[in-house]
Amino acid sequence: MGHLAADGPFENGHIVGQIDSLQLDEASGLAASRRHPGYLYSHNDHGGKNRLFMINAQTARVEAILTIKNANNHDWEDIAVGPCNGGSCIFIGDIGEGSRHSANTIYRVLEPDNVTDTALDVNGTYRFSWEEKDSETLMVDVTGNMFIVSKVIHGAGKLARLPSSGWDQPNPVIITPLFNLHIRTSHHDPMAGDISPDGTEILIKAKNHVFYWSAPDRDVEKALRNSGGTEVAYHREVLGESVAFSADGGGYYTLGEGQQEPLYFYKKK
Repeated sequence: MGHLAADGPFENGHIVGQIDSLQLDEASGLAASRRHPGYLYSHNDHGGKNRLFMINAQTARVEAILTIKNANNHDWEDIAVGPCNGGSCIFIGDIGEGSRHSANTIYRVLEPDNVTDTALDVNGTYRFSWEEKDSETLMVDVTGNMFIVSKVIHGAGKLARLPSSGWDQPNPVIITPLFNLHIRTSHHDPMAGDISPDGTEILIKAKNHVFYWSAPDRDVEKALRNSGGTEVAYHREVLGESVAFSADGGGYYTLGEGQQEPLYFYKKK
Protein backbone atom coordinates (compact mmCIF):
# COMPACT_ATOMS: atom_id res chain seq x y z
CA MET A 1 0.00 0.00 0.00
CA GLY A 2 1.52 3.32 -0.96
CA HIS A 3 0.99 6.89 0.12
CA LEU A 4 2.66 9.09 -2.45
CA ALA A 5 3.29 12.83 -2.68
CA ALA A 6 4.82 13.00 -6.14
CA ASP A 7 4.63 16.79 -6.33
CA GLY A 8 7.09 17.21 -3.46
CA PRO A 9 10.89 17.65 -3.66
CA PHE A 10 11.54 13.89 -3.64
CA GLU A 11 10.78 11.09 -6.06
CA ASN A 12 8.56 8.16 -5.15
CA GLY A 13 10.60 5.59 -3.29
CA HIS A 14 12.07 2.35 -4.56
CA ILE A 15 13.17 -0.75 -2.67
CA VAL A 16 16.93 -0.97 -2.21
CA GLY A 17 16.69 -4.50 -0.86
CA GLN A 18 15.37 -6.50 2.07
CA ILE A 19 17.09 -6.68 5.45
CA ASP A 20 18.84 -10.04 5.49
CA SER A 21 19.43 -10.39 9.24
CA LEU A 22 16.61 -11.89 11.29
CA GLN A 23 18.13 -10.21 14.35
CA LEU A 24 16.98 -6.77 13.16
CA ASP A 25 13.25 -7.34 13.48
CA GLU A 26 11.94 -4.25 15.30
CA ALA A 27 13.82 -1.46 13.54
CA SER A 28 12.93 1.71 15.38
CA GLY A 29 15.54 4.19 14.19
CA LEU A 30 17.77 4.92 11.22
CA ALA A 31 20.75 7.23 10.65
CA ALA A 32 23.40 7.59 7.93
CA SER A 33 27.05 7.15 8.85
CA ARG A 34 29.35 10.09 8.14
CA ARG A 35 32.58 8.13 8.55
CA HIS A 36 31.37 5.30 6.31
CA PRO A 37 29.25 6.81 3.54
CA GLY A 38 26.87 4.26 2.11
CA TYR A 39 26.08 2.70 5.49
CA LEU A 40 23.15 3.19 7.84
CA TYR A 41 22.79 2.51 11.55
CA SER A 42 19.65 0.96 13.01
CA HIS A 43 18.50 -0.76 16.21
CA ASN A 44 15.61 -2.66 17.76
CA ASP A 45 13.31 -0.99 20.26
CA HIS A 46 12.26 -2.05 23.78
CA GLY A 47 13.19 -5.56 24.73
CA GLY A 48 16.10 -5.48 22.30
CA LYS A 49 19.76 -5.81 23.17
CA ASN A 50 22.21 -2.93 23.51
CA ARG A 51 23.44 -3.11 19.92
CA LEU A 52 23.37 -1.30 16.59
CA PHE A 53 23.24 -2.77 13.12
CA MET A 54 25.30 -1.40 10.22
CA ILE A 55 23.32 -1.73 7.00
CA ASN A 56 24.74 -1.44 3.49
CA ALA A 57 22.52 1.26 1.97
CA GLN A 58 22.98 -0.20 -1.53
CA THR A 59 21.95 -3.76 -0.71
CA ALA A 60 20.11 -3.63 2.68
CA ARG A 61 22.49 -6.28 3.98
CA VAL A 62 23.53 -6.08 7.65
CA GLU A 63 27.33 -6.11 7.50
CA ALA A 64 28.26 -5.44 11.13
CA ILE A 65 26.75 -5.51 14.61
CA LEU A 66 27.98 -2.99 17.18
CA THR A 67 27.58 -3.76 20.87
CA ILE A 68 27.28 -0.65 23.05
CA LYS A 69 29.06 -1.30 26.34
CA ASN A 70 27.51 -0.08 29.61
CA ALA A 71 24.24 0.92 27.95
CA ASN A 72 20.73 -0.44 28.50
CA ASN A 73 18.00 -0.78 25.89
CA HIS A 74 14.95 0.09 27.94
CA ASP A 75 13.20 1.39 24.82
CA TRP A 76 15.55 2.70 22.13
CA GLU A 77 13.30 4.63 19.77
CA ASP A 78 15.49 6.76 17.52
CA ILE A 79 19.06 7.37 16.48
CA ALA A 80 21.00 10.22 14.90
CA VAL A 81 24.53 10.99 13.75
CA GLY A 82 26.15 14.33 14.48
CA PRO A 83 29.32 16.11 15.62
CA CYS A 84 30.91 15.61 19.02
CA ASN A 85 34.31 16.36 20.50
CA GLY A 86 35.74 17.13 17.08
CA GLY A 87 34.60 13.79 15.67
CA SER A 88 31.41 12.10 14.52
CA CYS A 89 29.12 10.41 17.01
CA ILE A 90 26.05 8.21 17.04
CA PHE A 91 23.32 9.46 19.37
CA ILE A 92 20.97 6.74 20.67
CA GLY A 93 17.64 7.81 22.14
CA ASP A 94 16.40 5.58 24.97
CA ILE A 95 13.36 7.83 25.05
CA GLY A 96 10.34 5.58 24.45
CA GLU A 97 7.73 4.72 27.00
CA GLY A 98 8.73 1.09 27.24
CA SER A 99 6.44 -0.96 29.45
CA ARG A 100 5.43 1.82 31.87
CA HIS A 101 7.77 4.81 31.70
CA SER A 102 10.61 6.39 29.76
CA ALA A 103 14.28 6.10 30.66
CA ASN A 104 14.78 9.63 29.22
CA THR A 105 18.40 8.83 28.40
CA ILE A 106 20.56 9.51 25.36
CA TYR A 107 23.79 7.60 24.79
CA ARG A 108 26.58 8.97 22.61
CA VAL A 109 29.27 6.80 21.01
CA LEU A 110 31.99 7.62 18.51
CA GLU A 111 31.43 6.12 15.09
CA PRO A 112 33.49 2.94 14.64
CA ASP A 113 36.74 2.91 12.71
CA ASN A 114 35.68 0.00 10.51
CA VAL A 115 32.59 -1.81 9.26
CA THR A 116 33.02 -4.90 11.38
CA ASP A 117 31.49 -6.49 14.48
CA THR A 118 32.88 -4.66 17.50
CA ALA A 119 32.07 -3.24 20.93
CA LEU A 120 31.93 0.51 21.46
CA ASP A 121 32.39 2.50 24.65
CA VAL A 122 29.83 5.09 25.65
CA ASN A 123 31.33 8.53 24.97
CA GLY A 124 28.65 10.40 26.93
CA THR A 125 25.34 9.89 28.72
CA TYR A 126 22.57 12.47 28.87
CA ARG A 127 19.68 12.08 31.30
CA PHE A 128 16.73 14.41 31.28
CA SER A 129 13.28 14.89 32.72
CA TRP A 130 10.20 16.55 31.23
CA GLU A 131 6.42 16.53 31.38
CA GLU A 132 5.92 14.22 28.40
CA LYS A 133 5.54 10.45 28.84
CA ASP A 134 6.74 9.12 25.50
CA SER A 135 9.05 10.21 22.66
CA GLU A 136 10.20 8.47 19.49
CA THR A 137 11.94 11.31 17.66
CA LEU A 138 15.57 12.35 18.26
CA MET A 139 17.39 14.76 15.91
CA VAL A 140 20.87 16.29 16.01
CA ASP A 141 21.84 19.42 14.06
CA VAL A 142 25.16 20.42 12.49
CA THR A 143 26.45 21.94 15.73
CA GLY A 144 25.51 18.97 17.92
CA ASN A 145 22.29 20.40 19.37
CA MET A 146 19.78 17.67 20.20
CA PHE A 147 16.02 17.90 19.71
CA ILE A 148 13.29 15.52 20.80
CA VAL A 149 9.58 15.45 19.99
CA SER A 150 6.95 13.85 22.20
CA LYS A 151 4.60 11.22 20.78
CA VAL A 152 0.93 12.15 21.20
CA ILE A 153 -2.50 11.50 19.73
CA HIS A 154 -2.92 13.37 16.41
CA GLY A 155 0.80 14.01 16.02
CA ALA A 156 1.20 17.58 17.28
CA GLY A 157 3.96 16.58 19.69
CA LYS A 158 6.01 19.00 21.75
CA LEU A 159 9.49 19.94 20.56
CA ALA A 160 12.29 20.35 23.10
CA ARG A 161 15.94 21.30 22.71
CA LEU A 162 18.41 19.62 25.06
CA PRO A 163 21.12 21.98 26.35
CA SER A 164 24.60 20.73 25.46
CA SER A 165 25.70 21.30 29.06
CA GLY A 166 23.69 18.30 30.21
CA TRP A 167 26.14 15.57 29.24
CA ASP A 168 27.34 13.33 32.07
CA GLN A 169 25.63 15.34 34.80
CA PRO A 170 24.83 13.57 38.11
CA ASN A 171 21.17 14.62 37.98
CA PRO A 172 18.70 14.64 35.07
CA VAL A 173 18.40 17.93 33.21
CA ILE A 174 14.89 19.38 33.44
CA ILE A 175 13.64 20.10 29.91
CA THR A 176 11.02 22.70 29.04
CA PRO A 177 9.12 22.15 25.76
CA LEU A 178 9.34 24.94 23.19
CA PHE A 179 6.09 24.48 21.24
CA ASN A 180 3.83 21.91 19.56
CA LEU A 181 4.41 20.77 15.99
CA HIS A 182 1.92 22.03 13.41
CA ILE A 183 0.97 18.62 12.05
CA ARG A 184 -2.20 16.56 12.39
CA THR A 185 -2.45 12.80 11.99
CA SER A 186 -4.85 10.04 12.96
CA HIS A 187 -2.40 8.10 15.16
CA HIS A 188 0.03 8.47 18.04
CA ASP A 189 2.80 10.40 16.29
CA PRO A 190 5.48 11.30 15.35
CA MET A 191 7.66 8.20 15.23
CA ALA A 192 11.01 9.43 13.93
CA GLY A 193 12.90 12.42 12.55
CA ASP A 194 16.17 13.54 11.01
CA ILE A 195 18.08 16.69 10.08
CA SER A 196 20.07 16.67 6.83
CA PRO A 197 23.88 16.48 7.08
CA ASP A 198 24.20 20.14 6.00
CA GLY A 199 21.51 21.22 8.48
CA THR A 200 19.18 22.85 5.92
CA GLU A 201 16.41 20.23 5.76
CA ILE A 202 14.27 18.38 8.29
CA LEU A 203 12.15 15.24 8.06
CA ILE A 204 9.65 14.06 10.66
CA LYS A 205 7.86 10.75 10.20
CA ALA A 206 4.36 9.84 11.34
CA LYS A 207 2.88 6.35 11.05
CA ASN A 208 1.49 6.91 7.56
CA HIS A 209 3.15 10.17 6.49
CA VAL A 210 6.53 11.87 6.15
CA PHE A 211 6.74 15.66 6.53
CA TYR A 212 9.50 17.90 5.21
CA TRP A 213 10.77 21.37 6.20
CA SER A 214 13.36 23.60 4.59
CA ALA A 215 15.68 25.39 7.03
CA PRO A 216 18.03 27.44 4.83
CA ASP A 217 19.49 29.27 7.84
CA ARG A 218 19.90 25.96 9.73
CA ASP A 219 17.52 27.19 12.43
CA VAL A 220 15.56 24.05 13.35
CA GLU A 221 13.34 25.75 15.90
CA LYS A 222 12.37 28.52 13.49
CA ALA A 223 11.53 26.12 10.67
CA LEU A 224 9.37 23.84 12.81
CA ARG A 225 7.70 26.71 14.64
CA ASN A 226 6.54 28.49 11.50
CA SER A 227 4.83 25.77 9.47
CA GLY A 228 3.40 22.26 9.38
CA GLY A 229 5.82 21.13 6.73
CA THR A 230 5.22 19.61 3.30
CA GLU A 231 4.07 16.02 2.96
CA VAL A 232 6.51 14.01 0.85
CA ALA A 233 6.54 10.57 -0.74
CA TYR A 234 6.15 7.52 1.50
CA HIS A 235 5.31 3.88 0.88
CA ARG A 236 3.36 2.78 3.91
CA GLU A 237 5.01 0.08 5.96
CA VAL A 238 3.33 -2.24 8.46
CA LEU A 239 4.90 -0.23 11.27
CA GLY A 240 7.37 2.32 10.00
CA GLU A 241 9.32 4.04 12.78
CA SER A 242 12.48 5.05 10.90
CA VAL A 243 13.56 7.84 8.56
CA ALA A 244 17.03 9.12 7.69
CA PHE A 245 18.63 11.43 5.16
CA SER A 246 21.41 9.88 3.09
CA ALA A 247 24.93 11.02 4.00
CA ASP A 248 25.13 13.24 0.90
CA GLY A 249 21.65 14.71 1.48
CA GLY A 250 20.50 13.39 -1.89
CA GLY A 251 17.43 11.61 -0.53
CA TYR A 252 16.08 9.72 2.44
CA TYR A 253 15.51 6.15 3.60
CA THR A 254 12.69 4.48 5.53
CA LEU A 255 12.59 1.07 7.17
CA GLY A 256 9.69 -0.68 8.91
CA GLU A 257 9.54 -3.10 11.81
CA GLY A 258 9.43 -6.82 11.11
CA GLN A 259 11.68 -9.55 9.73
CA GLN A 260 13.36 -9.02 6.35
CA GLU A 261 11.58 -5.71 5.80
CA PRO A 262 12.33 -3.69 2.65
CA LEU A 263 14.62 -0.66 2.84
CA TYR A 264 13.17 2.20 0.76
CA PHE A 265 15.09 5.10 -0.76
CA TYR A 266 13.47 8.36 -1.92
CA LYS A 267 15.77 10.33 -4.22
CA LYS A 268 15.77 14.11 -4.32
CA LYS A 269 14.49 15.46 -7.63
